[in-house]
Amino acid sequence: MTYKISKLSIVFVLATLVFSCKKNETVILIEENPIAKKSINEQRQYVRDNFKKLMKELKPIFNDAQLKAFLYSEVAKKFDGDDNVLIKTLINNQQVASKIHKEKVNMLLEAFHNIDGNNYYPQIYIPNFDKHNSTHNLRTTSDESQPEFIIYDGDETINEFPIYTYNEDGEIFETDNVADENYAISNPIYNISFNENVDDIGNYDPIVQTPNQTNSSVNCKIFTITIKDLKENFVAGKSEVNIKALSTTWNHLLLGISTNQSVQISNIRTSGDNQGHQIVHLFRALKNQELQLSYPLITNWEVNSFFSDPIVYTYCIFEADKWPTPIRVAASQIPSNPNSNSNKDFFSFRSADDAYGSLNDMPNVNYAIYGNVSGLPNNYQNLFYDGHVINTNDIKFTTKNY
Repeated sequence: MTYKISKLSIVFVLATLVFSCKKNETVILIEENPIAKKSINEQRQYVRDNFKKLMKELKPIFNDAQLKAFLYSEVAKKFDGDDNVLIKTLINNQQVASKIHKEKVNMLLEAFHNIDGNNYYPQIYIPNFDKHNSTHNLRTTSDESQPEFIIYDGDETINEFPIYTYNEDGEIFETDNVADENYAISNPIYNISFNENVDDIGNYDPIVQTPNQTNSSVNCKIFTITIKDLKENFVAGKSEVNIKALSTTWNHLLLGISTNQSVQISNIRTSGDNQGHQIVHLFRALKNQELQLSYPLITNWEVNSFFSDPIVYTYCIFEADKWPTPIRVAASQIPSNPNSNSNKDFFSFRSADDAYGSLNDMPNVNYAIYGNVSGLPNNYQNLFYDGHVINTNDIKFTTKNY
């Protein structure tokens, strides 16, 4: 099998190093995209500039009734549960490829590869697609009106977005109008943004709610969740509520022995990247609605001995965003550990917002969940995983044994 990543962008030159790693297998390493080292404002400008170039190259889609019908049929598939389609999916269609400069579009898409070691995939997202499709008959329309676009660069502080369209020469220009959430409800609008649900090769990996049952009687899952704060801009679609987690002992030391080194133990929600594992992909209309889940947090949990087993489950729940959103850090405190220098696990995550479920007096800090509380003071008994309830201003969820 051969893995190959071609030139990342038309704007900079890449160095390559080829080496053999296995028989009949070659890996080509490429220099990381230097935009990752720029300021956040420069990164967002880079996104906007390249999105505009993509829009220009995709203009033939909006001038051809058949190609527009294909676009809408792909959006209607909701391949990741939302009203969007990857641009790479569109240009791989033979009809679309025959009308655009596919090689140039691919080069523009590659401008978002290998940024901080990750690849990002632009999409066309149509907010409120089902409503507009029923009222405007989007999939069969052949009108010649110019499409309206907005660009989302990950800045969640903005609620009104400049509207772009094409001039007679096919160039992109900014109109005098702006779009907010109400405008997108009343008018079909195309949002160019990054998809937040595909993996590093652009494939969608659905949420696995319940893995195979284990022989252990100690498995913990989230079985109800209510998201009170979406922490997501309307142009970004659904909220990606994700989790990262670790396990450890009562004092954060191997086997709980005071002379041992600090220990962090992986579980099924441990992740080395800044996206973690998705709990729920939430439509905006489901804000403040209690959802029934069967989402496992940990399986085969060894909790017989309070003092030697990994009874502590540290975690961070957050609304995940893609680059160029900055990386944040949250902590999960271990109340059984009296040492303030070592009583926390820290989690990095990419989001425009603070983590969910923080303590009132400590933003981005929560209390860990316990599989065994026999050694805890009485005021921490509520941290026991079976029947555990977290209820803050932005989230409520309950966990139980299964």
